[in-house]
Amino acid sequence: MTNEETFKQLIAQFGTAFDLPDLQPTPDGYCSLFADDDLAVQLQLDPQSGRVAFFIEIGTVAPEDFARVCPQLLAANALWLGTNGATLGMTTNGRVILGYHEALAQLTTESMTKLIDDLIITAEEWEENLVTLPGNDADPRPSAVE
Repeated sequence: MTNEETFKQLIAQFGTAFDLPDLQPTPDGYCSLFADDDLAVQLQLDPQSGRVAFFIEIGTVAPEDFARVCPQLLAANALWLGTNGATLGMTTNGRVILGYHEALAQLTTESMTKLIDDLIITAEEWEENLVTLPGNDADPRPSAVE
């Protein structure tokens, strides 16, 4: 079975488990799940490596806040202590993204559910942090790290 077929089967099983019978990846291996009104968990299969990227766009930082926010994002990535094992990144236009990747062969419906739940929790914590970081000097680490 190819990586594309395995991924499609995994997504179908996940969809069945969560009463999303029409859930399926696009032909290029992309799938999106909405966690709430403003967070979407996006998945992308790399068919050559057999790895699945999970990512959530958390928010956008204004250019005038880059100098204050970037060191906090970097600190959170140090040993992944402020990201629950994921990685925070920021694009040049200020979009903050939380990402994680896992080997397709290691994923089951159960492990994918836990991974997605953990990413959502971490993303929600950082979504709150991005709102407070530019305006105050409070410790911006997610509560799970404290």
